[in-house]
Amino acid sequence: MAEALKNKRQTAPSGYIGGVLQDTSCNLCGSRESQNMAIIIKNGQQHLFVQCRSCRLVYMKSIPSPEDLTKFYQNSYRNECDPGSNPEMIDKGTSLRAKIYSQWVTRSFPEEPQQKRILDIGCATGNFLHILNGKGWDTHGIEPDPKYADYSRSQGITVHNSTLEQANLPANSFNVITAFHTIEHLYDPSTSLNRIRDLLSPNGTLFVVVPNVDNFRFKIDPRYRRWFFSPAHVYYFTPKTISRMLENAGLRVSSVTTVGLPFWLPGALNNIIKNVACSGWGEEIHVVASKQPADETD
Repeated sequence: MAEALKNKRQTAPSGYIGGVLQDTSCNLCGSRESQNMAIIIKNGQQHLFVQCRSCRLVYMKSIPSPEDLTKFYQNSYRNECDPGSNPEMIDKGTSLRAKIYSQWVTRSFPEEPQQKRILDIGCATGNFLHILNGKGWDTHGIEPDPKYADYSRSQGITVHNSTLEQANLPANSFNVITAFHTIEHLYDPSTSLNRIRDLLSPNGTLFVVVPNVDNFRFKIDPRYRRWFFSPAHVYYFTPKTISRMLENAGLRVSSVTTVGLPFWLPGALNNIIKNVACSGWGEEIHVVASKQPADETD
C-alpha cells in the first residue's frame, strides 16, 4: 500500500516530530476521500486526524517520512510521551500489563511441549519477553530506541536495535509474533503486516493490540475524544478495520475482542458497561491471527 502515499511534501514546523510531512491516502483501501475527526496541537505543531469515507480507517492526514519517524522512535519518543522516564521506570510501570499479555499468549498453547520462538515488535524494556523467557521460550525483540534495546538485552532477551523494516531476519523464522500498541505507530502498516506474515512460520500466530477508536467513552465524552488522539499515533483502528488490514496481508483472523475501560463507574453500572465493552466498545482491541497455508493465499 506504500504506493498509496502521496509524494507531495511540505515543510513541517519545528516541534514534536518536525522534518518533512507528506499527505496520505487511506492505507487500508487507498481512497482519498475523508472527513475530519480531530485537530491536535502539540509543541506548536498541528496534526489533523481524518476518517476514510470508504472503509472508516482513522489516520493522520499528513505524516513524517519513514526516515523522520525512525529518528523519532530512536531518539525522542520516550521523552515526548513519558517526560523524565527511564527504562527502569517504564519496566516497573508496565509490569502488570506484561503479565496480562503473557498469560493471553501462553493460554493459546496449553498443550504444546515444544519450545516457541517468539518475536515482539516494539519490545521496549523486554518485560513481556522476560516472562516468556522464564517459561523456556526462545525470545527475540525489535526495539528502535538504543537505551531500551540495551535494557532488554540486560534481561536476557535477543534484541534487534532497529525498526521492523531494518531488521535482517529470515522468512518463516518465528512461531509467534506479537505487536502490542505498535501497529498504530507504523508509517505503512499494510506493508509492515505483509513483512510480519513473511516472518511467521507456516501456521504461525500473530497477537496484536491496538487502541480502539470505537470505544465507549469516545462515543459519549467530547473531552475524552480530544485527549484520545496522540501525534505519536499515525493510525487508529476499530475491530473491523484492523481485521480487514490483517486479512489483506494474508492472515486469517481467528479472534477479535475489545477489553478494558478508560474510566471506572460504581456498582452495577460498571458491570453493565463491562458487558458493553465485551461487545466491541472496550479501550483496547485484541486480535489473534494466523499465517494461512500457501495454497489458501495464492
